[in-house]
Amino acid sequence: MSHERDVGYELQASLLIDSRNGHPLAPLGMNLRTEDGLYQCREVEVQPEQPHLTQLLEMVEWQESLRLSKTLVHIVDREADSASHLRELSQGCLWLTRSKKGSTLWHDGRFKTLDEIGKKLTQEPVDTVTIRGKEGLLFVAETEVTLQRKSEKTIDEPPKARMVLSLVTDIHGKELARWYLLTNVWDVSATEIATWYCWRWNIESWFKLLKSDGFQMEKWQQTTGKAIFRRLIVSSMACTMALRLYNDESEGSQALKLFLVKLSGRVTKRSKPVTLPALLAGLWLFIQMSEVMVSYSAEEILGFQRIASSYFGQLV
Repeated sequence: MSHERDVGYELQASLLIDSRNGHPLAPLGMNLRTEDGLYQCREVEVQPEQPHLTQLLEMVEWQESLRLSKTLVHIVDREADSASHLRELSQGCLWLTRSKKGSTLWHDGRFKTLDEIGKKLTQEPVDTVTIRGKEGLLFVAETEVTLQRKSEKTIDEPPKARMVLSLVTDIHGKELARWYLLTNVWDVSATEIATWYCWRWNIESWFKLLKSDGFQMEKWQQTTGKAIFRRLIVSSMACTMALRLYNDESEGSQALKLFLVKLSGRVTKRSKPVTLPALLAGLWLFIQMSEVMVSYSAEEILGFQRIASSYFGQLV
């Protein structure tokens, strides 16, 4: 990307998820950094390279300009833990991010680390959640902080934020995750805030399906950033389609999932008869079959079958 040893790509992506259940709905923006610059799904020409958080702010601004029928809450990983950028985001949108336990913010009359603040809070078990494929118990606690770091100069009226301490354990009490969450969403419970951040894991499953578990992105043979990005846009939609089907528990969807797994030829465990990689492989074959059935009549297909049978019979 920048010199002979800096080989590969860098993808920044957004995934739209349903606030009722966390299920993926659609990709909502991608930036691909290459040696040529920055490819963006909303721009025709390659753009100059930008720092990560500048990319994020521009992506959020563009998403807000879409004027979707529902209010967006932008859930970002820990890289967004920048007080200055969070203050900028607070001017026009709702956000939720994770912070480091050693980060300092103004709380109760002085600057404190989030870990120091969290130790004074009382956590209560509030819900069960699924994280990294495991069921866990969710504990939460919350307080109010001010978006100003100890290292920053005096700022006129810095905005307030909620700090939500979220802890997920398994049924035996083993800690699976501990998050220090910051948000400017005030009108929902701390439990819902913590659950929303658990749902951010969906984009990790989405990335995994793009890479090792599905499209094997690292093995693509395109040689330019533009070609890779065009394929990425199509593949990202297919990944989202597979995830939506995987999460659908309706009777018709269950039957379709089992059909696609059988069509894929993949071997699955009895305890988990449907997997995302098998769904994606079966979906590809099913789309190919559908294309054939639309393009050729039943008589033509039967004719091809007779010719193929005769041909393979001679080979045997």
